[in-house]
Amino acid sequence: MLRHSRSVVALLVSLVVAPIVLSSCGHEATGPSESSATPTLTALNSSVGAPIGWFGFMGSPARFVLGPQTASVHSGTQAAYIGLRGATGTDSTFANMSQAIQAGAYLGKRVRLSAWVRPVGVTLPVAAAVADGQSPPVSGLWMRVDGYGSTLAFDNMQTRPVVGSTDWQQVSVVLDVPSYALGIAFGALFSGSGQLLVDDVALETVSTSTPLTDLLKGEITNTVNGDSTVAYYSRSPAAPVNLGFEVKAAAGTAMSQRLTLSPAETFKRPAARSPATWPFPPSYQR
Repeated sequence: MLRHSRSVVALLVSLVVAPIVLSSCGHEATGPSESSATPTLTALNSSVGAPIGWFGFMGSPARFVLGPQTASVHSGTQAAYIGLRGATGTDSTFANMSQAIQAGAYLGKRVRLSAWVRPVGVTLPVAAAVADGQSPPVSGLWMRVDGYGSTLAFDNMQTRPVVGSTDWQQVSVVLDVPSYALGIAFGALFSGSGQLLVDDVALETVSTSTPLTDLLKGEITNTVNGDSTVAYYSRSPAAPVNLGFEVKAAAGTAMSQRLTLSPAETFKRPAARSPATWPFPPSYQR
């Protein structure tokens, strides 16, 4: 498990805000029994493209779709969804909806990412994926703490995926943010069949008595140049935005073109501000 985990971390951390899909034994399950009011997403109650303030990544746009929807919400008028729209398969592609923020406000603290989620017909063909030599599929939240050239903490709920068809339930990820961290990337990750609805996300500090969910056994050195990580987080916001998905796009806005990127487009970043303009430890003021 550790060997596969490290190799996948090294591969996907280059996306900076994309989740690192760690390999391990997963769950071959369809989850709890189906909820009585299963939502149906249509062109009238859903949009394609990451919600405002969120970054969307789809390793295989032909297979996955994500965006805001109004068919089923935990609160308010809108929630997000990630789902499968193409043929099923066992390849290791995934869809990810994320944000990345500077770690400044969370340095030296324990942080909990939580959200209300609702799976709709979610199944994870773990055995088939493993037989094909692929990473097991996942469904849930993820959070990663980034350092200079290293991943400091990570969890993608691979050991407790959200599956089946149920009503809304709250799930969480808890990680420590070291005093030398650069940034925090977080969001929702999906690589199974069906749809995962997400609403009312929260990122907050918690007591050290709150159990950690970190999947790593220590910091992992990655292949991304440390200065690139510094540059990326220097232009990231200090706090998350639109966690309830209530901010709506202006009429005519092509969200899929503006916020949802293909793998090739992921590396097209604007020039970074000077690292000296942002609040991180002196050792990172390069």
